[in-house]
Formats: sequence, C-alpha cells, structure tokens
Amino acid sequence: MNFKKRKLTEYELTKDELDKFRSISVRMDNIETTINTAAKDSPEAFWSAAFKHKDGLSVELRDWWTEVQGRLHSPDEARCDPNAGCLFVLVDANGNIDSTSSVDTNAIDWE
Repeated sequence: MNFKKRKLTEYELTKDELDKFRSISVRMDNIETTINTAAKDSPEAFWSAAFKHKDGLSVELRDWWTEVQGRLHSPDEARCDPNAGCLFVLVDANGNIDSTSSVDTNAIDWE
C-alpha cells in the first residue's frame, strides 16, 4: 500500500522527549540485531536475558507514549519521527489515516 507521512504540526515534542525516544529506539534496534544474529544454540541464559531486555524496552516505549499522549492529547494513530522531530500519521492514497500497518516509515515520503 502507498502511504505518505502527514506531520501533526499542532503537537510539539520537547528535546528531552525526542532524545528519550531516540535512546529507546536505538536500544530496541540493538537488541533486535543481537537476537537476530545470535547463534541458535546460544545458552538459554542468553535468550532469557535478551528477551527480558526487549520486553523492558517495550514497556519503556509504552510509558514514553503514555506520557507524550497524556501531555499533548495526540491521537492514538500518531507515530514519532525523531529525525524530523515531530509526530505524524500515515495516510493512504485516499487520505485515510492508517494505524495498523507495520512498515518502515523511514522510506516513506512526507505529504
């Protein structure tokens, strides 16, 4: 499906919020890489620690969103682009907001 990103200009993130989001995102990417490149016969303790760390980061990201949405009252469909420093939504070719697709938003152009 063809999507565009629509900036939500009415919601402004602070530098601290963006820094925290970036930190969580980098750590999530790192643990995903670690999990995906680990030897399948790695010790059980490795897998347990890796997935526990991933779960902790998911909670941290959820808490970040809860704080941001509580402060800004942004829509549930909002996503964050830390490079552009803003919240955005994905819109399809008909202008409908998409909240269910899981796509790499880095490759999607802005409206």
